[in-house]
Amino acid sequence: RQGKTTHAVGYAKHCGGVLITNDLDNGTADIYEAALPAGRIVTLEPGQSLKTVAARYKGNPLVIDFGGFVESRVLEAADIADVTVVPLSYQSTADLMPAVKTVTALQQHCAKIVALINNTDPEHVELLEDVLRRRFPKIAVLVVNHSRYISRIADDGLTVFDIAALGGLERHQLRHILPQIETLYGYLDLHSGNNS
Repeated sequence: RQGKTTHAVGYAKHCGGVLITNDLDNGTADIYEAALPAGRIVTLEPGQSLKTVAARYKGNPLVIDFGGFVESRVLEAADIADVTVVPLSYQSTADLMPAVKTVTALQQHCAKIVALINNTDPEHVELLEDVLRRRFPKIAVLVVNHSRYISRIADDGLTVFDIAALGGLERHQLRHILPQIETLYGYLDLHSGNNS
C-alpha cells in the first residue's frame, strides 16, 4: 500500500479539486465519496481520454490518481500535470527499485516530480532520502510517516486537518504528521498554482 489514493483524496479536498481516477476495480469513488462533494470524483472508463475529461473541468484544480499499474494514460497525466507525486512505501530494496524506475521514466514528461516516502518505518527514512537525493538531485523528496489517522479519510471522510480541528487528544496525536502533510500540500500548492 503506497498511500497514493489517500493522499490524492486528501489533497483534492484541501485544494477544492476534482479527483480523476482510473480505479474501476477497487471502487475509489464509492470508498471516498464522503470526503469530497458530489461530482468531485471522476472515474475514467477503459480507453477514455484523460485529456478530454480534464478539459471538462478546466479552471478547477485536478488531482489525477492512477492505480498502481502502468497504462498509457500515466504518461498523458504526466504531460498535463504541474506536479507528479511518486510514492514510495519502503520495506525492502524490492520497493525502492520500482520507484526509481518510475521517476526515471517520468522525468522527461514531468514539470516537477516529488518522491514521497510514505508508510515507511522511520529507521529507513534517512537512508531513502539520501539515496533518492543522490540519484535524483533535481526532484523534491518529502516524507509523510505512517499514521493510522490518514486512513480515516476512507472511513469517515475526514482528512488529518479535519481531525486536528476536533482538538484535544486527536490533535495531539497528529503533532508529528501534520507538519509533514502541510509541507507536502504547501509544495503542491506552490508548484501547481493552487492558493488554498
